[in-house]
Amino acid sequence: MKSYRIAILIFTALLLGGTLRLYFAYNVAARPDEDAYLAPARVMREHIEEGELDKIPDVDVTWEHPQLVKLMFSLTLDEGDMNEIPTKIVPGKTTPLPEHSLRNSRLQTIAVSVLTLFTVALTSPLAALLLAIDPIHFQFGSTAYIDAMPTLFTALMAYFYVRAEHNMRRFLLSGVCLGVAVACKYPYAWIGVILVMHMLVYRAFSLKHIFLWGMLALAVFYLLNPYIWENPIERVYDQLTFHEAYADAQLEKDNHALLKPIDQLTEPRYYLPSKVKHEIWNPLGKLVFALAIPGTAVLLYEKSFYGWWMVLGLLFLMVWPTQWIQHNMMIVVPYTLAAATGLRWLWQRITLRIRQPVTDHAAGHSL
Repeated sequence: MKSYRIAILIFTALLLGGTLRLYFAYNVAARPDEDAYLAPARVMREHIEEGELDKIPDVDVTWEHPQLVKLMFSLTLDEGDMNEIPTKIVPGKTTPLPEHSLRNSRLQTIAVSVLTLFTVALTSPLAALLLAIDPIHFQFGSTAYIDAMPTLFTALMAYFYVRAEHNMRRFLLSGVCLGVAVACKYPYAWIGVILVMHMLVYRAFSLKHIFLWGMLALAVFYLLNPYIWENPIERVYDQLTFHEAYADAQLEKDNHALLKPIDQLTEPRYYLPSKVKHEIWNPLGKLVFALAIPGTAVLLYEKSFYGWWMVLGLLFLMVWPTQWIQHNMMIVVPYTLAAATGLRWLWQRITLRIRQPVTDHAAGHSL
């Protein structure tokens, strides 16, 4: 593809993706759980303003998640309406949130999401365009949730790893990115596990280098997760067992189904807020899923990490009991890359069929 066409495609992806996300952020009321992330952000902001930085590690509102994204949200809360943000969360109840602080936190998420689009565009501009209009990514890339940032950093992790070869700087940068991602949300550690499996199978790096990579990721995770500083082993254990216990409870409550993540990918209209619901989303979701099937096969044939990420990431979502739609953010990057690869594969088949009769006809005349 010519460079100017690539530039146009990337610009279109960023413009369309940013526009969709800004529309969502400014027109959709507070979503469930946004209060759960802004509540600890308010408490942290109060500690920062009072010069009590040593109290931030003890902020235990939604303690089950690492603090990094909530700490970032705290930095842009609006002074004028910060007192309207709750400091405690009532389970099952969505608390109304003040306009300016909610908007500022959402704008942070949008900035992170657009960076994700750009990161994906460096690998495949077409995949970035598909990601720009992906309903799951533009929804959770527009709200004050904690999923957009780990999505960005796992995309960066994959980008640096795929281009590392014998470049140790890029390889170690991928480990840093994994540490940041897990410091945002724990389930994203699974993507790091997939990457290690890929490295071991294809012997991309020595065991010594893989160990160094893992230690670096662990160190970054520790440094960016103040909640665990006081007692790392006990607090990480409590966080992980909380997720396990909660997942077990949801398994009994929500009638867990293996194919639910696929339903969420192919029928996104049912999960979107009324302001952005449209009939186009479901057929678009089915089309992208149909393209991702051969695309994933091509990626696996090419021994691509993205193919592994897609398959093993989807399997994780299928067996993980809490099958909330935002968990699909874990696979939106390889999913759209697989769909773009599938579209490329289909286009090659079509053009080959079109050219074949012309070639045969010319060969007949030459005889």
